Amino acid sequence: MHPLEGFCQEAILPLPPLLVPAHRRDQLERLAQDAHGDLVYTFTHPWSDGTPGIRLSPLELLEKLAALVPLPRMHLVRYGGCLAPHSHLRGAIVPTPRQQGVDEEATDTGSPRWSWARLLKRVFALDMARCPFCQQGTLRIIAAITQGAVIRKILQHLKLAVDPPPIAPARARQDALAWSSALRCPSHGREV
Repeated sequence: MHPLEGFCQEAILPLPPLLVPAHRRDQLERLAQDAHGDLVYTFTHPWSDGTPGIRLSPLELLEKLAALVPLPRMHLVRYGGCLAPHSHLRGAIVPTPRQQGVDEEATDTGSPRWSWARLLKRVFALDMARCPFCQQGTLRIIAAITQGAVIRKILQHLKLAVDPPPIAPARARQDALAWSSALRCPSHGREV
């Protein structure tokens, strides 16, 4: 087997050449190993200075590939040109909320944090910013009660359940490896 053929990402087993996507096969055909063990990658079109390809040691190739792996918790889509976040042309291209048909007024406070009322409205469709009785006054938090005795008194006064619902018993533990027998590489039939 050629050392540069593709690998099954799920099983880390070598794939037959027919299962490697065509555009990757073309890229692999342009990658060759010379007599000294270096890898030579030939470009589809030479650079403007006439360079037909690059020669890298296997470690240098891994360094170049590792630089392409995105950092954790980073956006994978980045926009450039007129769609870039700070482009002066972005305002002429990206539609405004009114053009998109959104009638809700934009309350941009400059803070990335949303108020509790706005979060409740978005998640549960509850408009906690307005009084449910008169629909005019705005609601605000007046207290956060954390003492158990005070909470029990309020719930008893409102004739609501004081005790929390019982916790359901834990389910029987399933065999942790029962699913592994179902994972087989389709090209080799071996277990993963």
